[in-house]
Amino acid sequence: MAVNILNHAIRDMDSAFVGGFFGVVSLGLYNRAYTLMTTPMTNFVSVLQGVLFPAYSRLQEEDDTLKLGYLATLGVVTLVSLPVFASVALVPRTVIEGLYGSQWLGAVPLLVPLALAMPFGAVTGIAGPLIWGKGQVGRELRVETVVAMLFVVVLLATSKVSLVALACGVFGVYVLRAFLMTSAALLVLGGTWREVINAVRGSFLVLAGATLAVLGVDQLLGSYDTVPFVRLLGDMLAGSAGALAMLTAFPRLVFSGEVIWALTRVGHKLPPVLRHALKRAQPKGGGGSSGQV
Repeated sequence: MAVNILNHAIRDMDSAFVGGFFGVVSLGLYNRAYTLMTTPMTNFVSVLQGVLFPAYSRLQEEDDTLKLGYLATLGVVTLVSLPVFASVALVPRTVIEGLYGSQWLGAVPLLVPLALAMPFGAVTGIAGPLIWGKGQVGRELRVETVVAMLFVVVLLATSKVSLVALACGVFGVYVLRAFLMTSAALLVLGGTWREVINAVRGSFLVLAGATLAVLGVDQLLGSYDTVPFVRLLGDMLAGSAGALAMLTAFPRLVFSGEVIWALTRVGHKLPPVLRHALKRAQPKGGGGSSGQV
């Protein structure tokens, strides 16, 4: 109960400070940018949490399998979230103007730090079910207590500077929270940061392909004064194509052993192009890491 209360406090604390220090207009701008970013991230993570918690609970004595599952989930989550939110941070004006119109352009500078914070929020979200499944909720309680107290200090300090500074403070707290929660999960599992880096390394290659494609197409369409919504659609298609190009061209670099292990178990549900890339990523003579869930 205490952990859930702290989670809700951390989630809503920034909006309370924005409304109190900057007024309702700034709160409206901040809320649009924040909600636009947190809604897809929260829905995605909530679905995973609903699956992961009972699975981790059933396997709480099988540390090797738990570690494999956690690292696989971490790899998949970063593969999905990093390219998407980094692309949004690159073209915030296109996103805001394409979805809400020019009257909401005041939210553009806020969208950058908030978008960059979301992958760290996703990483935080998948550590919780593991810690709970191992019966060590106290670890998360300690982390969330530290984060909540620090968040108050950061919000008080940044509220005296500017609204953008406050959004940057939110980003910093999200990064710290992800680091502390991941550290707690690794302590529970006996894992290392080297294993975490290995699980997520491919995400940065996909990120590079997606963001370069988005930036190039956005500038090209912008030079022709394209309608903002059409420009946004073009960016979305370009980002998807860039990410897919990296997945298919460099599957062995993109997919870690843990991710291969996880995706091969749902391979029949993947699009044909991803199934082919996954097959190419598998080492000769077998699949990814061993283990059962």
